[in-house]
Amino acid sequence: MKNWIDVKDNHEPRVDEVGGKGFNLLKLSSNGINVPSFGVVTSHAHSYWLKNKALPEELVKDIKKSIETWSDSGQYFAVRSSMADEDGDTNSFAG
Repeated sequence: MKNWIDVKDNHEPRVDEVGGKGFNLLKLSSNGINVPSFGVVTSHAHSYWLKNKALPEELVKDIKKSIETWSDSGQYFAVRSSMADEDGDTNSFAG
């Protein structure tokens, strides 16, 4: 299972793997819609972190590698936090 999905990977994710926002951004990109470069930490990586209280080493390496390809300098990037099940029929944790 993957821990990190870069938009340039052409990976076809499941919603439960990347959350709704990540899924829809990846879907837009795969259909030729221009979206900024981004990556998604998967639910598998989150489960690993919950169990081990640490991030998988390859996840950190993959994130750094992606960031370096997103801009000429690799110095500036934004982070958007979201979780696969943060919004549902009975609650919403937007923010």
